[in-house]
Amino acid sequence: MEFKIGDIYADAQILKNAGKEAERIRREDPELLQEPHRDLKKRLEIYMRNELKNLSL
Repeated sequence: MEFKIGDIYADAQILKNAGKEAERIRREDPELLQEPHRDLKKRLEIYMRNELKNLSL
């Protein structure tokens, strides 16, 4: 999963829709246990694990 910086002006509607969808998923399935969200959970876990490895604390 790769995150990119969005252009706040050019991508305003996309960013607004993504925020609404993220909030809906968080509200309806906070643990990401429902079938449509399981892949997202796996990808987030991998991303977070890799980010924690990159911290040099």
